[in-house]
Amino acid sequence: MFERIKRYPLQYKLICANVLIVVIGAAFGTWIVASVASGNDGLRMVVLAFAFALVGGWLSVLVNILVVRAALRPLDDITETVDRVREGDYSARTGPDPMRDPQLDQIVISFNSALDQIEADRDRIKDLVNRVIAAQEDERKRIARELHDDTSQVLFAQLLRVSAMKNSDNEDIREVASSLEDMFAESMEAVRRLGHELRPPSLDDLGLHEATGALVQRMSDRSGIKIRYKTAGSPRRIEPAVELVLYRVAQEALTNMWKHAHATKAWVSLSRNSDGIELVVEDNGPWLML
Repeated sequence: MFERIKRYPLQYKLICANVLIVVIGAAFGTWIVASVASGNDGLRMVVLAFAFALVGGWLSVLVNILVVRAALRPLDDITETVDRVREGDYSARTGPDPMRDPQLDQIVISFNSALDQIEADRDRIKDLVNRVIAAQEDERKRIARELHDDTSQVLFAQLLRVSAMKNSDNEDIREVASSLEDMFAESMEAVRRLGHELRPPSLDDLGLHEATGALVQRMSDRSGIKIRYKTAGSPRRIEPAVELVLYRVAQEALTNMWKHAHATKAWVSLSRNSDGIELVVEDNGPWLML
């Protein structure tokens, strides 16, 4: 019987609770009136009637509060679950409750199903993003390897030939060879730098902190902008995919700062605590009014 009562909607539970209180109160009140009716004490009957009404009223309020609180408890559970999801705990779910109202039970079931779908979609999106990043990095590695193995070797071979031309007896040839030698040397340096930026070895070998510091130093040297780099927290390695994303974010931010912000100073900070890791890139470039 208790299981059948639990399946009733909230409004029926309240009606049944109030009817039960009224029936018990009427029976108890009738018994009191019948017991004292022969005494012809009007004041006593008024006091008893007032006491009966007061007790019955408070009892009705108490029962209604208990029933409503038990039936609406899932709303508090849903609110707590929403707060946990907002804080990043996507595994949070609203648990079972034997006193739950059937209509609210359907809401809880739908809510948990929606969270299951959100978590599945989130995992799917994360997997797709990781695949895209992996594909991009594989392509970067391939291009960097070709630059090092093919382009750099060709440039180096041409540099040797041009260097040999500097020994010519013709002064014009020596001048052209000297100029070409400088051009090939600059091209080789540009290719080396491009390959390094496509896939920095320090990121794999030393980790995010050191790789970001090397990036800041290279960008400062190339742009002439004074960039201050600050780290805080544990330098312990984190997930490679996360390191890669943070490094690319810092690289893109510094490149945009150099090309578009018209800044003279910049600050890069990388801090890690128990809640996660934070990367901040700031500069003193002027605001652009569009």
